[in-house]
Amino acid sequence: MNVTPALSALSLITCLAGCSESVPDIEIPDTGVAIIVETSLAKGDTDASVAAAVYDSGQPAPMIGGNVLEVTSESVTVILSGIDERDNFYSGQIGIPNPDTDTINIAIVHRPQETRQERWYPTEDILVDPGPGELEGFEATLLLPTAIEITAPQPGLTYSSRDDIIPLEWTGSPADDFKLVTYNRCRSTTDSDDLSWVYASQMDDDQQENIRIGDIIPATGALETSANLGGVVTGFVQFFIEATLSAATLGLYEPTEINFDKFILDSCTIQLSLVRQREGQFGEDFSGGSITGSRSDNLQVEYRP
Repeated sequence: MNVTPALSALSLITCLAGCSESVPDIEIPDTGVAIIVETSLAKGDTDASVAAAVYDSGQPAPMIGGNVLEVTSESVTVILSGIDERDNFYSGQIGIPNPDTDTINIAIVHRPQETRQERWYPTEDILVDPGPGELEGFEATLLLPTAIEITAPQPGLTYSSRDDIIPLEWTGSPADDFKLVTYNRCRSTTDSDDLSWVYASQMDDDQQENIRIGDIIPATGALETSANLGGVVTGFVQFFIEATLSAATLGLYEPTEINFDKFILDSCTIQLSLVRQREGQFGEDFSGGSITGSRSDNLQVEYRP
């Protein structure tokens, strides 16, 4: 099995903290209109999370003039809301009434009434409808992979050595990509601040893998952390491990580096997610970007040396 680990903050969803002004780490063409859109549906959830950003000629292209990003799944339709930190980033949740749904559509549509209600532009312009913008009608299709379920180990287990193995087993058919993502929070008896970071690893989607605790929680060396990941987490792991990981996404997060050697570890909580991803389809108007649909399942274990 080919497992390529990497200590990193993931490129996930809503940018709540630690954002830079750089363009996401995805190729954005210099010409034409591009979209980055991700959606995730965690096992047991009836709502899928969606985040999107649009670029025109390589530059951020916020929705203006009554245009919005509209997401549709069967009979359910929602409009994505703007994210304050980035004027061209939008996110939201859409109900998934059919658990076997594998398609979610996103389109730029003209909804002047809805934009007035949200006041996405100055109030003095609130009665002005400039008409559809040039991006109206652009659309893309998000494709969800088959559902994933972690069948082993049982949640809540405690491990005492970095050489201990987490024997992961799961169900479902392979898609385009598969990741192990963990959100780790370690406590110390000598340090008042918790240490939190995200570990990501590409894996083969062959329904079983042994993960060494020491690969997730190193004894020495430096790792990348979100400084105070506190309430920050990953948009798309659980993708939203109950609001624990709610940050750093679409490649905007720039982690800081800390030295693990100086942290006297007492215990750690490991929130572990397996994430199956599938590439979506661009409509004919978009010139590039990234379209990703994912399903995930998660469990929590403890490490107490």
